[in-house]
Amino acid sequence: MKALIVNLSVSLFFIYALACKEYIIRIIAVHKDDTSANVNETDIPFKVAQGYYINNSVHGRLAYPNIYTQHDLDTFFSSSSMMGKEEISTSIDFSKQFVIALTEPKVEEDFFLHPISLKKDREGQIILNYKKELGLKQTYASTAFVLIIVDKKYDASVVLNEIDE
Repeated sequence: MKALIVNLSVSLFFIYALACKEYIIRIIAVHKDDTSANVNETDIPFKVAQGYYINNSVHGRLAYPNIYTQHDLDTFFSSSSMMGKEEISTSIDFSKQFVIALTEPKVEEDFFLHPISLKKDREGQIILNYKKELGLKQTYASTAFVLIIVDKKYDASVVLNEIDE
């Protein structure tokens, strides 16, 4: 009888150990799945262009925000040096880079657009997360915009995602 109890105790111990091992493996697998959701987006480095003005012909958002040539950039924006300003515009090498242009309709408030992050999602699209900042009322209407310079190796369609904070 004593041997039966010992064998039963040993068997229960192994069953308990196997159950714990399976439970631990399941916890690790669930944890892996949770973290992989964050890994599916890749951060994309970018630079915000300075020293540009938006042309009066631009009203609201551009139909396609990606700009690939100097000619296309000049269609919508002007360098500050073209405006007689001494400010130097950020140089863009269109053989290696492209521009994502985020524009908003004219408003009578001081209005800023702040890029927060640029990511490539699992479908291969670029997600531009940005924040709007509305300031004081002005006596004139102006168009807020931001030009983001990105390496061409990240080229893809862009999804604009406003973050409310």
